[in-house]
Amino acid sequence: RLVFNAYHAGNAPWLNITYTVDTTPPEITINFAGNLSDYGGPWYRPPGEDGVSGSTQLTGDFANGYYTNDSRQQEDWMYINLTVTDVSGVDEVWLHWYNQSDTSGNGWTNNSYQFTHTGGNYWEYNTSGNIPVAPGCNYSFDIWAKDTKNNVNVTWWNKTGQGSGYTRRYVQLNHSPTDITYANNYAFYFYQDTDKASYGSGDVGAKDILHHDQGGAAGGTDNVGFLTSTIVTDQIEKRWGSTSFCYWFDDDVCTKNFTLDNIYYHFWWNLTVGTPNIKFGCDDRRDEFPSSGWNWLGSTYETVGTAVTNVTYDSKKYRLATAEIDITDTDFGDNNMYEFLLQGFQSSYSPSIICNRSILSFVLFNVPNNDTLNTTYGDSDSDGLTDWQELYQTYTHPFLSDTDNDGSSDNAEYLAGTDPNNYTDVPSANNDPVLSNPNPSNGSIDQNLVPTLSVQVNDVDADCLDLTWYSNSSGTLKQFGQILSSSSTNRFGYDTVGSSSSDINDTIRGSYFTCPANGTAQGIYAYAHLTGDLTDPTKTKCAIYYKSNNTLLAETQEKSTTVVDTPKWLYYTFTVPPALKAGEEYYIVMWADVGAYGATLYYDAAPNSISRGGFQSQSYGTFPDPWSPTAENRFYSLYCIYSTSCLPNGTYYMDNLNFSSYGTTYWWTVNASDGKGGSDNETYHFTTRAQNVPDPPSSFTATTIDHQQIDLSWTKGNKADYTYI
Repeated sequence: RLVFNAYHAGNAPWLNITYTVDTTPPEITINFAGNLSDYGGPWYRPPGEDGVSGSTQLTGDFANGYYTNDSRQQEDWMYINLTVTDVSGVDEVWLHWYNQSDTSGNGWTNNSYQFTHTGGNYWEYNTSGNIPVAPGCNYSFDIWAKDTKNNVNVTWWNKTGQGSGYTRRYVQLNHSPTDITYANNYAFYFYQDTDKASYGSGDVGAKDILHHDQGGAAGGTDNVGFLTSTIVTDQIEKRWGSTSFCYWFDDDVCTKNFTLDNIYYHFWWNLTVGTPNIKFGCDDRRDEFPSSGWNWLGSTYETVGTAVTNVTYDSKKYRLATAEIDITDTDFGDNNMYEFLLQGFQSSYSPSIICNRSILSFVLFNVPNNDTLNTTYGDSDSDGLTDWQELYQTYTHPFLSDTDNDGSSDNAEYLAGTDPNNYTDVPSANNDPVLSNPNPSNGSIDQNLVPTLSVQVNDVDADCLDLTWYSNSSGTLKQFGQILSSSSTNRFGYDTVGSSSSDINDTIRGSYFTCPANGTAQGIYAYAHLTGDLTDPTKTKCAIYYKSNNTLLAETQEKSTTVVDTPKWLYYTFTVPPALKAGEEYYIVMWADVGAYGATLYYDAAPNSISRGGFQSQSYGTFPDPWSPTAENRFYSLYCIYSTSCLPNGTYYMDNLNFSSYGTTYWWTVNASDGKGGSDNETYHFTTRAQNVPDPPSSFTATTIDHQQIDLSWTKGNKADYTYI
């Protein structure tokens, strides 16, 4: 600007020229940097995020989608909108792109990406397709602007941080989204990160002040913590306040879009009086906590669940509360999950929460319903407890096998009766059970076919025992028997469907087997084919006899068959369940009255003339006591279901009807477990005797009775299995 002033002073004229030069650079305001179609972001426009006088709230088109500081975004681009003003006019605006993670010294790319003037004072640039980005890199930028008088200004992308000082904003782009719900085994722990939240009294009440643009806290600096998926350490993380505490979501993860449906919480709390209440909320109004502007995911505070256990810390009793809360369905994604907040509240009673690796406080998002938990997830941490049990029965962590970090798994503590959430309550040292004294003895030879197997087990802790029996008679290790403590499903007998059948009309038929353990008979299964009709039903029942003296132990109820049925397993219950003795041999038998119809019982022929079956012709009615069986080489398809209480130290028995060949070495294995992680597994073997060859008879005599009959008598050899005459 030039100004000419002419005047006369005395005899000499004067000309005074004044001029002004524009040296003021353009003024740059970063209105937006993110995705206009996204959710979330700071509440106030950076860097005036502290909400003090002069701060501008993000509203209108820019209300959502401004990238949260240090967030992980699925987008591989950023839209930037500016207001640039200058009295002389703006000539050009450039984006200086910065990759902080580039360690080669070439992190800056300057004067390559020019903004477009879109009208008025607005300028914009979209990096999409123009700037390549890689996941895991921290990206930021500066704005370079020049006016028509060549005045230049540079503004950096920053935010207001702790102490109200400025710090550069970063964002990571092009991330693969991560499912942070229960389906992906994600849990979020309560903690306090000094690197991200060590703000002072001057920051109290500030907006967007924390690392991911979360708000501060009203009245103090001790009542704000964070939720992270990183497992916490042994250091105690404690948050407390005079009336409330809060925890912001603070995970460095690109969150896959999801709808939050429910939240399961598990945390340790203390109050001077009463029980705390909690709320879960979210919003882009990242005001100081607590704030009336929040969108609470539920209409009211919820009183925490009943304490299930407690521990002492800092001379205070902390109680464990767990519950699942159904909340208002809310959509979250990679930019607005940081706005998630858990608030605990109890007026004037100083609520506090603690967390460390042994005293875990955590939340889970979107826990499946019970059916899905049981059918799809089962036991996520493979500790022997299902996820459902851990969430609703033992109140332990479904993804960590040792919730309280005391060296004993949750299931081991559950079985031992100790508290799997209390690291001071540790199971006493458990001693393994010990197996010994097998019969047949290990390595023995010349054993009879199908010997009754037995083994002695001793547990010095007197734990309840389970025994499982295996063999290799089929060429591979295969379970052939099991005895469980406190079970009503133990069995002994022949539970195989026979390939042949035999009539049981007015005939008692069955086979004898060894009872494995002391117990109570519940019922008998028989594989049979029964037919009848309404006017002429077929009646059947079963019974158990002692093999030693053929006396009756007990009989079952009677069944009437009134249809033409197919062969199948039939179950008969005892009217008065009888007691069974370990190692005792019992006949299990079946009997029928068929009228004009039929009843057959299935069986398999026993090899090598093994005589385990018996029959007695007897008109149907009351079981004879004793009965007089005629021996048969048969295994009838009959077995007994019996119940046991706790199996103590002692000797246990098992039949294996496949150990039936001469001159064969059989291997068998027994596993004894005490239900507390202790076990013993032993393998034994024996060899059956060789089949003895025929030998000539001795003391042979022939006595003529008449012209049609001669009596022959002889003595078979001592070891011969048969003799030819």
